[in-house]
Amino acid sequence: MRHGAQPFVLPLSTLIEGRNDVRLEGDGEDAGIEPADATIDGSVRIEGDFYRVGDHVEVQARVRVAVNLTCDRCLAPVVGKILAPVRLFCEKREVRDRRTEAEVKDEDVGLLYHDGRTLDLREEIRSVILLEVPWHPLCKPDCRGLCPRCGKNLNEGDCVCPRDRGASPWHALRHAVEGEPPASDAPRGKKE
Repeated sequence: MRHGAQPFVLPLSTLIEGRNDVRLEGDGEDAGIEPADATIDGSVRIEGDFYRVGDHVEVQARVRVAVNLTCDRCLAPVVGKILAPVRLFCEKREVRDRRTEAEVKDEDVGLLYHDGRTLDLREEIRSVILLEVPWHPLCKPDCRGLCPRCGKNLNEGDCVCPRDRGASPWHALRHAVEGEPPASDAPRGKKE
């Protein structure tokens, strides 16, 4: 179900007392995802059960979205599929609660206040998506990455660059850990 220009702002009048099977769909912009945060591939969906009792709503749902990423090792494009649970308790914000919106978010994790007319899920959906985007995506678990010399994608085959252990910037560290002296520190004959 899509509600006007804001698909993730749900009018409470559409929820009956008791269990409601809800499916909302929009795009990344509808969920407040900026292109600098993540590139959404297709639509953003939230689906699950919304239980309403008066002004109280409990949300037990899942967010589904695909995100365009780049492999950390070989720079190939990767589509990451996110399926994340959302559990919220929503209630009408009382007039006597004088806390700012920031204080409410810091203190009442998992609690979402509404105005009595609409349930705005945009910030919750945005947070769930951004928390689930992998920090170091890989195109496959055994990705070989790029050759540090010529830049060839080693998943497509070996390159012609020499495999000199000493060429690595980690060469000195490797020798320190393994207990071998680096080639430049090898004894060169006696000086007297």
